[in-house]
Amino acid sequence: MQNNDIVKRLIGNIEGYVNDLKNAQDITYDKFISDIRSQRFIERTLHIAIESCLDVVHHIISEKGFRQPTSYADAFAVLAENGIVATESCQDKFKPCEGFR
Repeated sequence: MQNNDIVKRLIGNIEGYVNDLKNAQDITYDKFISDIRSQRFIERTLHIAIESCLDVVHHIISEKGFRQPTSYADAFAVLAENGIVATESCQDKFKPCEGFR
C-alpha cells in the first residue's frame, strides 16, 4: 500500500474515532468515574486516535524525507519546521497527548 493510501486510511479511522467520542458525549462525569466500561471506551478510543495521528505525522515525515524526530512531540516540530503545520497550534495541542502512546 502506498503512503498516500495509508495516510487516507488513517485519516478515515481518525474521523471514525472522533465520531465515536462525539457520540459518547452523553457519558457524564459521574458515569465516567463510576463505570469502568465507559472509562475504557473513552481512554482506548482517545489512545488509538492519538496513535493514528502520530502515524500520519510519521508517514508525512518519511514521505517528505524530513529529519527524524527525537520524540513524539518533536514529530510535530518537524512538521512545523517544514511549513506543514502552524508551529504553535499543533505542537501545543498535541504535547499533552504524547504520553498516551
